[in-house]
Amino acid sequence: MRLTLTGVLLLFFSYPAFAQAIDTVLTWRDYSRLASTRVRVYNVVDDKRKTLVVVIDEQSQNGGAPAINDARFVIQKIGKDLSIDPSSAYWVFRWTIGSFSDDCTSTKELLVMATMGRSKTNTLTGPSWKIVDSTRLLTMTDRKWDSW
Repeated sequence: MRLTLTGVLLLFFSYPAFAQAIDTVLTWRDYSRLASTRVRVYNVVDDKRKTLVVVIDEQSQNGGAPAINDARFVIQKIGKDLSIDPSSAYWVFRWTIGSFSDDCTSTKELLVMATMGRSKTNTLTGPSWKIVDSTRLLTMTDRKWDSW
């Protein structure tokens, strides 16, 4: 059976049981360098404001600037590439020891969540930021989020 990206997205949005239907690498040009980050998408449970959680993992192999440096652009690019309205998702930027080296022995992490909205003219507003912990992320994804 062959599924297109549209078919996968249709299944993802139609059936909440697909807790993590998307796990991909996003690349973009950061001025003269090529930047990349891992992107995972989850359904949100019990939330009337947002429907998705997008986890953006900073990785040591990234040759460009961190995704958070270009947060608005990265969020809009992910939204365009995956057909996600940026205002309908929580955007979690994640750093671990693996963000800085290939040594993944530490379980310490930093999670910074961005939310975006729409103005009265329906233009996308700038992100609002909040530090969250892994317990909150686990709750939002109905314990489907995995730290690796």
